Amino acid sequence: MLVLGVLLILIAVVIFLVMLFGGGAGIDLAFGPFEIAQVSPFVIYLLGAASVVLFIMGLELSRSGTVRSWRRRSEMRQLQKQNQKLEKRAAKSTSTAPTTTSDRPTEPATETAPQPDSQPADQASGQTNQPGSD
Repeated sequence: MLVLGVLLILIAVVIFLVMLFGGGAGIDLAFGPFEIAQVSPFVIYLLGAASVVLFIMGLELSRSGTVRSWRRRSEMRQLQKQNQKLEKRAAKSTSTAPTTTSDRPTEPATETAPQPDSQPADQASGQTNQPGSD
């Protein structure tokens, strides 16, 4: 395969060089009402190469869009199946198990922290209780 790839690259380079340096008379082109006079073979070659590149880019964009939409559809189907399983489990668990108050989650007890501005009554009046200060 490597030899075939190198051979094709060499053929492409030879064709490019022949089109570039292979002098030739200009060709008159006519596209309906538009006429382009005296176009060199190299310009025609480049236009052909550009059209092939644009065609390949179009195919690649179409392929990637198709693959992306296929993956999205596949993921949606998988998520719908998981959702149906979860709904069945939820319906099964609610129909068989009675609901009690212990099933509900309890809120954690909140402790009230002292405010930073609040001071003990002794400090607010200016009295300090230090040992040996009586």
